[in-house]
Amino acid sequence: MAPKIPQYASRHPVDQLAQYFCKTCSKMRLGRVSRSGWTTDGSNLDRELYVICLKCGNRQYDNYNWLPL
Repeated sequence: MAPKIPQYASRHPVDQLAQYFCKTCSKMRLGRVSRSGWTTDGSNLDRELYVICLKCGNRQYDNYNWLPL
């Protein structure tokens, strides 16, 4: 079963979305990851990998706590 995607994130491909804690919004948000096909294994610790909050536009590089959809 596919996850329910909020309206603000519905136009982005699911494989580029991550759930994470946005430091600007101070809450869990969905963001667009800079690379599609990312995973939560060791290769996820790439320093160039980032997520952009789909609500406020903040860019974060702390990819150790992101959750794929």
